[in-house]
Amino acid sequence: MTQAKKSKEDTKVELQTMEDLQIFIQKNFPSTTNLKKVTELVLSLKCIHSIEALRQITQLKELQLQSNQIDDISPLQNLMQVKKLFLQSNKIKDLSPLKNLVQLEQLNISSNQISSLQDLRHLVNLVNLYANNNQIEDLRPLKPLIWVQNLELNSNQIQNIQPLIYMVSLCDVSLQSNKISTLPIFPENDKLYGLDLSFNSVCDVNPLSELSNLSNVNLQQNQVIDISPLEYMELYNFNIIGNKVKSASKFNPSGCMKFYLYQDQQKQTKADVKFYQRLKAISSSQRVQFNYLHNKRQHYDRRIKVQGSIHTVRYFLQKPKISYGELKDKFQTSKAQITNKQMMVIQKLSYAAQLFVSMIEM
Repeated sequence: MTQAKKSKEDTKVELQTMEDLQIFIQKNFPSTTNLKKVTELVLSLKCIHSIEALRQITQLKELQLQSNQIDDISPLQNLMQVKKLFLQSNKIKDLSPLKNLVQLEQLNISSNQISSLQDLRHLVNLVNLYANNNQIEDLRPLKPLIWVQNLELNSNQIQNIQPLIYMVSLCDVSLQSNKISTLPIFPENDKLYGLDLSFNSVCDVNPLSELSNLSNVNLQQNQVIDISPLEYMELYNFNIIGNKVKSASKFNPSGCMKFYLYQDQQKQTKADVKFYQRLKAISSSQRVQFNYLHNKRQHYDRRIKVQGSIHTVRYFLQKPKISYGELKDKFQTSKAQITNKQMMVIQKLSYAAQLFVSMIEM
């Protein structure tokens, strides 16, 4: 029925049902004073509806109630010592029982029926907050939560993220699938390194240029046209697939380990050729993924062995007059051994092919 780990100070208990909890309490804790020994409790994936029995366990530090059928969390209001609380995948609408749990450091309320975060504004010790897949619109209650480092609010109804500028400790933020069209300037945040804004309606990326430590950016499926404001940023991962970028010629991807630019049949301008010249500077230890150059006619996707490791480079031939095998054989020797006719063909390759040459010769 139960699994318990005991020490001098505390007990961890994992139970199958809420009825098991009640039996466990009756057998092991005839005096409610002894309930202080239970500090961690796992009751996930148990189809639990009521958590009334938890009122007695006031010294819990970690409580896992994810993936149940809970809609009333009022029994949690006296758990003043709890630091980690997992409530994701339930039927919770009202968060008011949590408003006095000021010791909370980690809270997961994803996949519930929450529309307001108002009752979280006093949880000033929160470090990790996960509230994905709800109906949240207003982020103003989060302004006092200045110690939050990791924030996930994917799949909500958020339009305005201005309140996030007050959360100066933010390191990693995910806001996928919302209704965001404009970005605020983050004047005081020098810690933010990860930002996921995929599947929104962002047009202007200028505000991101103020984030000096930003290294991972996901802007997939937005309305971005110009990425030149980010040209001097040292990005590690950058995804702008599914945007309306007119030209990437001013963007330098030499610091990117993964760069995602185009996908499927999206068109690019001739100016993007300048961008691909910059790809020659990328070292062979990096992985580049980009798709569909201007006037593409043929697609090759091959694995290339460079200095003992495998790297994937996708590139496109405008007029493939020689086979991939012939081209590879020639590249693996040296440029000097390629005939003039073949060189003319190579010159018509996308600049990704030049990257291929530089990688083989390193």
